[in-house]
Formats: sequence, structure tokens, C-alpha cells
Amino acid sequence: MIEHIVKAIEQHPLQSISFSTFMELALYHPTEGYYMKQKQKIGKGGDFYTTSSVSPIFGEVLTTVFIELIEKSKVDPIIVELGGGNGSFARHIVETWSSESSATFQAGYYYIVETSPYHQTLVKEKVKEYKNVFVVNDFEQIKDMHSNFNGIIFSNEFFDAFPVDCVRMVNGEIKELRITFEKELKVLEYPLENKNIKDFLEEYDVQLSEGQTYEVPLSMCRYIENLGHDVDKAVIFTIDYGYRDEEWNLPYHREGSLRGYYQHQLITDPLKHVGEMDLTTHIHLDKLIKAGSKSGLNVYGVCRQDEFLVKAGILNRLEEHANLNPFSEASKKNRAIRSLIMQGGISSSFQVVVQTKNVDAKILTETI
Repeated sequence: MIEHIVKAIEQHPLQSISFSTFMELALYHPTEGYYMKQKQKIGKGGDFYTTSSVSPIFGEVLTTVFIELIEKSKVDPIIVELGGGNGSFARHIVETWSSESSATFQAGYYYIVETSPYHQTLVKEKVKEYKNVFVVNDFEQIKDMHSNFNGIIFSNEFFDAFPVDCVRMVNGEIKELRITFEKELKVLEYPLENKNIKDFLEEYDVQLSEGQTYEVPLSMCRYIENLGHDVDKAVIFTIDYGYRDEEWNLPYHREGSLRGYYQHQLITDPLKHVGEMDLTTHIHLDKLIKAGSKSGLNVYGVCRQDEFLVKAGILNRLEEHANLNPFSEASKKNRAIRSLIMQGGISSSFQVVVQTKNVDAKILTETI
């Protein structure tokens, strides 16, 4: 992977590449990129956990919200998952949908958008018995089958893996952070010349303090804006860790949020373990919302994941039982529910953003 990055650096007139180019190569190079490799990434044998890998209960609760929207005829029975991972979330949702609303499931479609051939294989194996579940490379393939898209789109820890550009305020001047190679990969400060970054900072009125490092989510904003153009009627759920604008200005975020996860260890230097390590950032929630509004996406609301799960009825799934065995299915299920809603638990770090297009907000108020 280093060789591919060095080659890109050598071919650039500045003898350097942007952080977004570096991340694109490190994560998505066709053969050497982290997400494209034939290796386990999620779970005990991988580098990180996701909330959907904790227990099926997360997918079950989310699916009940989807089913209610579909059964009340507010959207067609089409569900799209952005980023399939290892297929566990898809499996949980499809099982719940088929068992709790068989009629809408039989009439519907479930699509998983996944670019990695390795992860496509994992997902297909998890859902192979379902004839109306499909794995696609991108949303364009779904548009070809549903030109006036009407349905539900959701993602779980999807946008945090998008490449970002990085800038820093140095002596009152905004510099771009770029990657170069001098015996090893290094980060250098360059005068900001990238027009797209300049336009973003101006459009979103980004104000930096001295020494502050800031990640510019151009690719995330493009994606959500394009998604808004691609749908006719939809409810879009984005589940991820991120901050609102006022939070990004707090002192403890002045170094930015880009980091890596390698064998379940947090790595603060993104230039380590290149191609072998997950790279991730906290997403800019207000930028996601504003970019979506350009293509007609209205924000219904933003809340913490634990609050969302309680509103969606996760407590109704607690089971009363007299079994003293802590490894019984009922005990494990109840522990999973508590872990997802307990104060300071995993859900406290995640936000749920709900955006809509041509869907009456009243139905959402009745649902969540």
C-alpha cells in the first residue's frame, strides 16, 4: 500500500497528496485498500465493533420503525442499507421484517449497497435464502430499477469512513495538511489553494481558532446531496458518531477526530499501519443536514441513539423470565438492551439523523 501512495505523491506536481486522496487509497484501493482486502474487520477477530454487532436487538427495533412507515403506506416497501459490512445487520433486519410483516416483506425489496467484493461475499452468504434481497455496487443500480425511488434508506457507521480533507489555522492563515514522503510518510502544511475546500469553508462559514485542525467532509456532503436528487420520496436514517457545529468549536476537538483502529486499539497517527488499519472521523452533523437540504431533504430530527431506541420501543422487548442462567437467550437479550440504552454506554456516542423528502413529518412523530 505504501508503494501505491508514494507513486501518487511522486506523480503530483506538489510532490504531495491531499488527506482525502491518501484515505481513498488507504481504504479503497482495489487490491490493497483496507476495506477491499480479504480479511475480517468487524468483531473479536477484526479491528473494531459496531453497534449492530452487539446484538440482533438493534436491527429488530430499527425494523419495527421501518415496518410502521411501510404499513401506514407512507413509503413503498423498499429498504436500502448503505454499507453492508459483514452482513449481520442486513440479516437481522430481513429476519425481523419477514417475520413481523410478512405481507409487506413479500411485496418488497431489500438492497445492500456495498463496494467491497470481500464484504459483498459475506453479505450474500448471510441473506442467500431471500429472493428479494439484492447486493449492489452503488445507488445508481437501484435507480435503474426504481426510477422514481420511494422507500427507506438507512446507514449505520457509513459516513465516518468517507475520505476527508484536513486544514489547520497557522499564524492566522488556513493551511491545507497534505501527505508527502521523506523516507517515511509525513504530514506537511501547505498554503490552501484547493478551490473546493475554500468554497466549503466559506459556504458553511467555518471559523477556526489558532492551531485548530479541521476535517473537511467534501465527499460526505456530495453523497448526501446526490442521494437527495436520486429519490422522489424517502425517509433517510443516518446512524453514526458525530458532532453539531457548536461542539466542533470546543477546545477538546481542536485536534480534529481523524484516527485509526487496529486490532481494537485506537491509533492517533493515521499514517501508521497503512492499508491494515481502519481510518475514521466523527461526522459533521450540521453539514450533512445542510448538504441534504440542497436537494430537498428536510431534517426531521437529530437525537442520541439511546434516546431513539427508547422512543422506538426497545424497552418493550425486555423479557420477564425466572431462568437464573446468565447465558440463557432471555438473559443475553435483556443485557444487550441495557447495554444499548444505559447512560454512558455505546449508544451515547452515536447520533441518529432523520431526513425526509416528500413525506409528511406527522407520520414520523407517530412512529418515533
